[in-house]
Amino acid sequence: MVCKINTYITGGLGAVAHVSGERKTTFYQKNIHDMVTSGLHMYFPIMGHNKTSLPAMAYANYEALVVEWGVELVGWTESQIVNPGDIQSSVHLKSLVTALQSGMCCWHQLNEEGDRQQDLARVKKT
Repeated sequence: MVCKINTYITGGLGAVAHVSGERKTTFYQKNIHDMVTSGLHMYFPIMGHNKTSLPAMAYANYEALVVEWGVELVGWTESQIVNPGDIQSSVHLKSLVTALQSGMCCWHQLNEEGDRQQDLARVKKT
């Protein structure tokens, strides 16, 4: 335990994952899921929704989330928005982590209803 704490102090959380034996891909997958979910939940109070009615991030039903809540995830580094657990390349995962941390990948509110159909068509293509 002391080794893990000292590793965290000197190398950050990523170093702890390495020392504790957690696979790099698993570590990145969890971080991506946490950042996507927390970003989604931070966005809704800004839009006027209360915290009790926040949606869960369901990657398999991403289009339904877009339609129902009027938000999309922009800047996703993979060709399609999929569960991070389905991405097995640590290079691809690291790229997505970097995009989320830098704000290049983030949640975005769709336009008003008149332009929403164009936005939804674009989301379906990704």
